[in-house]
Amino acid sequence: MQKVLLPPPAALSVYGLTARGMTLKHTVGSLQRFGLTILGQPRRGETFVARWAADGLLAVFDRKSAKDISTAFQFHVEKESFYIQVRDGQAEAKEGTAGDPALTITATNQGFLALASSAADLSAAEKKKQIRLEGPAELRKKFFELFRRPSTLPASMI
Repeated sequence: MQKVLLPPPAALSVYGLTARGMTLKHTVGSLQRFGLTILGQPRRGETFVARWAADGLLAVFDRKSAKDISTAFQFHVEKESFYIQVRDGQAEAKEGTAGDPALTITATNQGFLALASSAADLSAAEKKKQIRLEGPAELRKKFFELFRRPSTLPASMI
């Protein structure tokens, strides 16, 4: 692990894998997929950063379904903006705004958690106007094919 200070306006210390740590990428991905099955609303005193949860989306990315796709999915979550670029079976999360996103997802933190976590109800978040997906219906469908939420674990396994 290595600590990196993000530039303003974030000015946060974040942690990421070093080159050696990248050998653990698949293990970390397994932990992220597990975490998405139990991710709930932050408790008092806990910090939620949507960009961190975006890494969880990358962990459930279906490379085979994205073989011939080149597009971007834009996210605006509270004060954060980032996008996931999909190209030739690969996906990468990037800070900022995509040039011409195929789908734009605007959400509160609660809405984004509902999108990323199989422990939350996405339909309820849409009804409460905590999340809005803008773009053609076929791209909405494609997003959920590319980023399949993991199955919820039985309570006995948590």
